[in-house]
Amino acid sequence: MKTKNLLVLFLFISMGHATAQDAWTLDKCITHALNNNISIKQYEIASITRNYELQESKADFLPTVNGNTSYNMTFGRSVDPFTNSFTSTNVQSLNLSITGSMTLFGGMQKLNTMRQRSVLYKASVFDLEKVKNDISLQVAAFYLQILFDKENVDNAQRQLENTHVQIEITKKKVEVGSLPQGSYLEIVAQEASEQSILIGAQNNLDNSYLSLMQLIEIDSANGFDIFIPELELLDTAETLPAVPFYFNKALRLPQIKAAEQRLESSKMILSIARAGLSPTLSLSASVSSGYSDARKLYDSQEDGVQAIGYVGTSLEPVYTPKFTSIENNYPVGDQLSDNQSSNISLNLNIPIFNNLRTRTNIQSSRLSVENNELLIEQSNKDLYKEVQKAHNDAMAAQKRYKAAFRALKAQEEAFRYTQQKYDLGMINTIEYNLSKNNVSRAQSDFVIAKYDYIFKMNILNFYAGGKIVL
Repeated sequence: MKTKNLLVLFLFISMGHATAQDAWTLDKCITHALNNNISIKQYEIASITRNYELQESKADFLPTVNGNTSYNMTFGRSVDPFTNSFTSTNVQSLNLSITGSMTLFGGMQKLNTMRQRSVLYKASVFDLEKVKNDISLQVAAFYLQILFDKENVDNAQRQLENTHVQIEITKKKVEVGSLPQGSYLEIVAQEASEQSILIGAQNNLDNSYLSLMQLIEIDSANGFDIFIPELELLDTAETLPAVPFYFNKALRLPQIKAAEQRLESSKMILSIARAGLSPTLSLSASVSSGYSDARKLYDSQEDGVQAIGYVGTSLEPVYTPKFTSIENNYPVGDQLSDNQSSNISLNLNIPIFNNLRTRTNIQSSRLSVENNELLIEQSNKDLYKEVQKAHNDAMAAQKRYKAAFRALKAQEEAFRYTQQKYDLGMINTIEYNLSKNNVSRAQSDFVIAKYDYIFKMNILNFYAGGKIVL
């Protein structure tokens, strides 16, 4: 459950543009990462591909129609494909056809294929959402790391500034003889040590900035800075809900939903395999025609008369008209019209024996379903362990934060008392530096505990909400 002040913190982070227009808020960093991260783009392409596969399976219910054409040329003695007569001349022929077919029943194979691709598409959408959540969490972690490193730099600078002041005070006391020269040298050595700490803290901050910029795909660091929220003390009084509360919420996470969709996909694959035992009924039809330049049109023309016999004993000849055969070309359009033929058929395919391939596919698909069921069971167990660990981490971080806060207040009070004694000359530089180092460690421990508590609570809230909430 979100604490009040934790929500205030995240509200400051997300609304930072209201007070620092040029600084990058956490929301801006996450948005930029989601729009430019290569892994996210790859998962988006995978999801689009799954959607295309789904659309393809839907279109598979429509009939298929194809047009075919072929041009042939034969030489020497051959058979004319349209007259079936031998010819010794070169023959050119053209064949045209349109065919169509449609599955009327196929054991629900196409329907189950469409359903299977539908759940795979949903799984790809959940996969994409998971990657976006992972990237968002990484951005939040790097963002908080920068805030942590900035506080360390600020603390180191304050320590160094205080040491500069003490150097001047100690120098004057040495000059008037109230402190030995050794006290001055000791505090100068302390200054050198704190300068080294500051350099290390600044280097850690620069590396944290670099990690964030690389994650959100920013090429140049020029002008890049994040918004620094006004952090308040975190509320640690509220008791966290038990683990089952967070686990039940976490069951809505995209990785769990994706696993459930893949289980449904394996069940659809089993149904598709069973369809191999079912008869298949299909309808097909075709229209075809052709042309051959060997085909001719023949006509006759009267060309005089000719004697065909004699009458009685007079021997007078009997004449009949004489006709001459005329060969004409057979036009392409007439041939295509005259040679047209149509066909329609209803086809029933009954599987009898196919080398046990169908039975093997069914058995393999059943094992795949069982395996996916086990994967979901294991995923739920792993998720419960993750939530349990996140819950324990958050509770431990809360306790460390409380302890670090109390320790810091105690060390600050102790150092104020030490400062007063040092100013009065009641203690030496070694005791003063020891007390100051204790405060520095307490400040560092508190900063670590604070940001660890923020991040651990963020992780726990992520499980509770099913998505990252900042």
